[in-house]
Amino acid sequence: AVGGVEEVYTYVVDVGKRESVYSTAEKVRREVGEVDLLINNAGVVSGHHLLECPDELIERTMVVNCHAHFW
Repeated sequence: AVGGVEEVYTYVVDVGKRESVYSTAEKVRREVGEVDLLINNAGVVSGHHLLECPDELIERTMVVNCHAHFW
């Protein structure tokens, strides 16, 4: 909080696409500066049994639910 006033910013980004994450991070740095708290509210659930999922769905699930935390 700056001077007792809390500020909240929201951005929409496809965490499954690395370049989308990087470009949004640059936008945030330009518009906001350093970030004190980031809440990543993303996840993918297919509702299918693993052996019934197409490869693309498995890959998307792993990228969003696991890999995106490291970008």
